[in-house]
Amino acid sequence: MARRTGRGAGIVNLADRRSLLRLAGVAALGSCVSASFGVRAASPGGFRPPVTPLRYTRRIVRELAGGYSFAATRSFAVTFASRGSGFVLDGSQIAVDVSAPERIAALAEIERQRIETGLFPIVLDAGGMIAGGPEQRLSAELDRAVAEARRLLADKERDEGEQAAAEQFVQMVHRVGIGLGAQLPRDLFAPAEGERVDRQAIALPNDESGEVTVTFSAESDPFTRLMRRAQRDIVTTVEGDSRTTREDWTLGPF
Repeated sequence: MARRTGRGAGIVNLADRRSLLRLAGVAALGSCVSASFGVRAASPGGFRPPVTPLRYTRRIVRELAGGYSFAATRSFAVTFASRGSGFVLDGSQIAVDVSAPERIAALAEIERQRIETGLFPIVLDAGGMIAGGPEQRLSAELDRAVAEARRLLADKERDEGEQAAAEQFVQMVHRVGIGLGAQLPRDLFAPAEGERVDRQAIALPNDESGEVTVTFSAESDPFTRLMRRAQRDIVTTVEGDSRTTREDWTLGPF
């Protein structure tokens, strides 16, 4: 695939300020997806997670400009334990794999070295719905990734308008977090089977409009009602410019 070099070529491979701001808008839309967006809980009762350790894997793939994509897969050893009327899910990272275009190889390596410590513990109610978890925070590793992005941008010759737009893009990366994605669906661990689609229109600055389309599907164990696998596609569109983020989860024995 052809790659642009020289003046105006940067980490996002876009030439003009409007395109950069539009890409930032798409990233902002992705962060607007709430944990309860389109939740349809399974039938109440009957949620029986095992006490033995399980392998929980999440893969996230983000579309980037120019036909590129960024993918990160993390696996965790997790255990469920009873707490009050519900459960608590705890775990630790055991594997990671990251793939990204060469032009953001430095950022990909930082993400590859990062150990996800902010996900657990997750509190579940009696029906398996996510009821709480650690306060979301930007990790030091993500701060390093943003600093690296700024350094790469500083290496490029840009006029004042382009630099301001590029900096706004970096701020969006800081907010959303490469590889962190949107919040977990509240019903992730006890989903109703089948597919659901939800759409939401969102007003953006500069008189632009946006839309988020979320498609979620899942398969659960018929006995425990615990999620076996799930998939969520988040399509964000700003003025006809769309980006897709796909998340895949699996949960099962080692």
